[in-house]
Amino acid sequence: MINKSGLQPGDKVTIHTCAEAGKYKGKIFTVASNTWLAGCRELVLLKEKPGGGFATMFLKKVGESK
Repeated sequence: MINKSGLQPGDKVTIHTCAEAGKYKGKIFTVASNTWLAGCRELVLLKEKPGGGFATMFLKKVGESK
């Protein structure tokens, strides 16, 4: 599978520019899975956030200025 986001298990990320971003402002999550596609979105599991996959387009690796 193509991993467009470059995220790997163990990476530290924050959530940005989505409806949940304000709720989790400043919280650091750990990527718990490889990416997979669901429809047209690339998803990963986050260890500290139960409830299924989270779209990688709303995740930013800690330390990146993207």
